[in-house]
Amino acid sequence: MDLWEVGYDCRDWINLVWDRDEWWAYSALTVGDVVCFSMPLSSIDGVRGTWDTDNENILSLDPTLGIGRVRTAGNVIVKYHLPSSVSTFIELEALPVTSIKFLEPSNKTLVNTVVSPNFRVPIVLENSRDTDKIGNLISRNGTCPFTHYRTTAFPFMCEIRFDSPVADVDVQDVFAASQDFDINTGTYGCVILPSGTLTVNKSVLHTNFSLHVFTGSVFSQPFKIPFKPAMYVHSEQVNLSDARMAAYVTVSGRPDILKQVRVYPYDGKDFLTVSGPDVMETNKAYYQVRLTDKYWKEADLTTPMSIIVNSEVTFQNIERFPKCAAQSPKGLHLRQFEDVKSDELHAVQTKFLSHVKTNNEKALEASYFVSHDLALAENKVPVQVLRAVSSHFIDHLDMEQQVLMVKSLQ
Repeated sequence: MDLWEVGYDCRDWINLVWDRDEWWAYSALTVGDVVCFSMPLSSIDGVRGTWDTDNENILSLDPTLGIGRVRTAGNVIVKYHLPSSVSTFIELEALPVTSIKFLEPSNKTLVNTVVSPNFRVPIVLENSRDTDKIGNLISRNGTCPFTHYRTTAFPFMCEIRFDSPVADVDVQDVFAASQDFDINTGTYGCVILPSGTLTVNKSVLHTNFSLHVFTGSVFSQPFKIPFKPAMYVHSEQVNLSDARMAAYVTVSGRPDILKQVRVYPYDGKDFLTVSGPDVMETNKAYYQVRLTDKYWKEADLTTPMSIIVNSEVTFQNIERFPKCAAQSPKGLHLRQFEDVKSDELHAVQTKFLSHVKTNNEKALEASYFVSHDLALAENKVPVQVLRAVSSHFIDHLDMEQQVLMVKSLQ
């Protein structure tokens, strides 16, 4: 640059190094590209400019942020305006999608449990000129500062299918696939989430899945995804009693899933034991849950107890709660009877307990029938009936007579 002062013999040269801004290195846009424009130029007051296009049908653009999405193929001019009427522009070409490329998914295996990690398969939409794209975010340095940007319309569809024929189960009852765009990675993707409820049929599925993506008349190659079905625990509750001190928890699943399943006591570890699998069928395992002797000495019907059915492969940690009840003259019913608060029952209760403490078998039998029937009647058994029953049972050993007496007095 040549500088001089008018009227004076003073002149000098200043060497300025400059170059064009060559950040736009793309031969063409692809339908679906998210474009994040940026411009360091602002007004003398520091006010940023605004963006617009001459065809919103081809490229929709946020005028303030300068971010938008290519909607259809064609040519479009993008302009940047400063408040001082200074503006600049660039002419762009958008081409249709000609191929769909899959990238590495977020996980290796698909699992149909809601607690499993999200399964996302990134995809890249390519045109006939750019077949080596790594994403669909177009920006100066491959990133965009507007991380809150969300795409609500997608130029493609995701479809999940069984990799082999399956009877009695609909694929939509196992998984649902939807589209998304991750501005952090600059990629579109198919997100696969579990759908429906777990069933026995789903737990024994012997199939993998394939993902298919299409836009217009362009279809991807199937993307194969290994699948591990979630196990199914049959019972919501484990019923135990003094007459039934052991019960089984049944777990259904594929053999490769069942072999790594663990079942163990959680709450009330001193009062429960779990063993097994006692019986192992092809797609079913049985674990025995048993009350310990310590339960009868120290616990009662309200003592919290639970067991865990765990499968690390399918990310399942299922808790089940044993329910205990008094059903035979073995001891549990005594605590149930002690919980009766009525003053009128106090004498009967005391008499029963005194005989039990002396190991009187008559009192054990009597307390069973009275307390069991009392529980079933929800404390509606008349006091005089309890007194008559207790007196009669303590003086007689014949169980058949006791049963008849209880029935006749109710």
